[in-house]
Amino acid sequence: MMARTTTLLFCLLLSSALLLTGTAHAEDVSGTLCVSAYEDANRSTTRESGEKTLVDIHISLLNDAKVIVANHILTDELPYCFRGLPPAAYYIQIGSPQYESVEATPISLTVTAGVEMTREFPAALRPAILTSTESILYLPATVPVRLALSALGAALAMGLFAGAGLVLYGVLFHRRGMNWQELEDAPHEESEVLSPVEDDLPVLTRVQRAPPRPTPAAEDDSESESFGSQYDVPK
Repeated sequence: MMARTTTLLFCLLLSSALLLTGTAHAEDVSGTLCVSAYEDANRSTTRESGEKTLVDIHISLLNDAKVIVANHILTDELPYCFRGLPPAAYYIQIGSPQYESVEATPISLTVTAGVEMTREFPAALRPAILTSTESILYLPATVPVRLALSALGAALAMGLFAGAGLVLYGVLFHRRGMNWQELEDAPHEESEVLSPVEDDLPVLTRVQRAPPRPTPAAEDDSESESFGSQYDVPK
C-alpha cells in the first residue's frame, strides 16, 4: 500500500513538472523589444548626463523584408514595448518633425525568444536651415495638433457651405422681389373707381353700377318734340 502511494505521488509530480516545462516553453516562443529615444545634443551616440528623454517620437518596427509591422508614438518618458514578437531580425526606424536619428536608419536588431530587449535611440535637433522639401510651418504631428487641424477643417467646410447657401438664398430672394415689384408697377386695365363709401364695403357687396339712363319724362319730351317737328303744319 505504501509503495502504491509513493508511485502515485511520483507520477503526479512528474506530470506537474512536464506541464510547467511545456507552459514555460510555450511562453518563450516570442520575444519583447522595448524602445525609447533621448536627445543626443553632441551626436556622440552615447547617452551622457543631462540628456533628456524625448517624447512625440514616431517609432516604426520593420520585419526582415523591411515592411512595417507595427508603429507607435512615444507619449511619455517610459519605454514602449513591442510584445509577442517571433524570434527574428527586425529593423527600427525613428522619425520626428523636430528631431532626426543620429544613427543611420533603419537600425537592425535581433529578437530572441523569451528575452526582453531594451534599446535607447539617440536623436538630435534638425538643422536650423530647412531644405526646399520641408516647410517652415510644419507642425509636430501630435494628438492635440491633429485634433486642432481636424476641428479647423470642419469649421472651414461648414463656413463654406453656409456662405454658398446664403449666396443662393440672396439670388433667389432678390429675383422674387423683382418679380413682385414688376407686378405691382404694371398698369391695371379697366380698374373701377369706387366711392369712399363703397370702398369700405366688402368685395362681395360691391356691385358695378350701370351708366345712368334718361328718365321717362325726358324720353317723352324728346319723342313729342321730334313728332311735332315732323307733322307741324306750316303757317
